[in-house]
Amino acid sequence: MTQRDKRLIVMLSLIVIIVGFGWWGIRPSIKNAKAYEKDYTKEKDLQEINEMKLMQLPMYQVEADKYDELVKEEQKNFYPIMTSSEIDRHFTDMALAHHLNSYDLSISIGKEPEQVKPYQFSSLAVLVEQAQTELSMAEQTREDEIEDLAKNKKKTTEEETVEEEEDPFAYEPSIAYNSEIYGVNVSMRLSGDRNDLQALIDEISNSEKKTLVRNFVWSEETSVITSPTPMPEAEAEGDGEAALPTATMKVTAVLNINLTLYMCDTSDPTEGMTEVDTTEEE
Repeated sequence: MTQRDKRLIVMLSLIVIIVGFGWWGIRPSIKNAKAYEKDYTKEKDLQEINEMKLMQLPMYQVEADKYDELVKEEQKNFYPIMTSSEIDRHFTDMALAHHLNSYDLSISIGKEPEQVKPYQFSSLAVLVEQAQTELSMAEQTREDEIEDLAKNKKKTTEEETVEEEEDPFAYEPSIAYNSEIYGVNVSMRLSGDRNDLQALIDEISNSEKKTLVRNFVWSEETSVITSPTPMPEAEAEGDGEAALPTATMKVTAVLNINLTLYMCDTSDPTEGMTEVDTTEEE
């Protein structure tokens, strides 16, 4: 083998080594680097979105505290959570206070929270509409932020990936309306003076606690009261005929009323929780 052949073999060996090292060593590293770059860009975009959310976090916290105060203030307008016996005692005491007789009292407590919609012309309906508008605007703003980041970097494919990622700082409403309100349907049959019955209706309707009078029906109940007639002295000694009893017709007003009272759990969710001891043992 000549010297020239040896040089060719060495050159060919070097070329094979260089090509093999580039194909099996450098090429996979370049592909991994490109993949890592895409992942880095995606995470960088998500980091920028999260930083923007963190900047808005104090504002959200102030809004959440304000809503909490509004919820606590509104809870005062509802009845506390009561049992059937407590509700029975409440309305029985109310009837007795108005000098009324209670014949029938039916109580039905809902097992699930009420989904009460506010009256369309009430102030609460306006607040609910404003909250829904704010929610939709916040969602639209979030979508615009993601779209702007994608357009600035000209990576439409990454835009879809970012949208599919779960955003831990996504906006959520801080208050769930009517989520802890329970309705209790009460039916009562009362009798007594018409003015006393009307006073009871007025008291229920004007109550500071949330109560809805669904319907009421007036009627009358007639009863016959018999009483003996006073006897003269001659008849009492047996010289006359026996005295006949007298009958008196008494008409009593009767009220059948159906109403719904609303109870709300006003207890503090943190009440009764034990504090966690975070001190380290020596």
